[in-house]
Amino acid sequence: MVIDRMKSLIFDMNVLIYIHDIMFLKENSSEFKYSNTYKELHECNLLTVIKYLKDTLYTLASFIIILIILKNTVFSNLIISYGTILMISIAYGILFVRSFEDILVLKYQLKAKKAVQYALANFSYKEFVLFLDSYLSEVSTKNYLKII
Repeated sequence: MVIDRMKSLIFDMNVLIYIHDIMFLKENSSEFKYSNTYKELHECNLLTVIKYLKDTLYTLASFIIILIILKNTVFSNLIISYGTILMISIAYGILFVRSFEDILVLKYQLKAKKAVQYALANFSYKEFVLFLDSYLSEVSTKNYLKII
């Protein structure tokens, strides 16, 4: 059951390598519990969300402030008003696309964090290495059979 759950949490090879590195550090480094990585792994998910979406929140807040300012501003010329709206739309369009990328990175980080937490709670380093060996053998066999 534990092995099946661990297999379901692994979604790419980078996460597998990351879990292995964390498990190795936990086993072989006495100062790992005092590291920032360990603190991030055990912090609340809400703090992780705030940390990764801080720039998005700032962008959204500044966009709302600009909308409030523009609502109260009277433009003397129609071209100036449309030009201002166009420039703001382009600038914030780019910023919101970057915010979407931040959301994708956050989603990846939360999945990886969940996988590492599960591995730390349920495996020792030696058990994880055995799991890793069987998992990689299984994946490589499936890939080999797809080729043939």
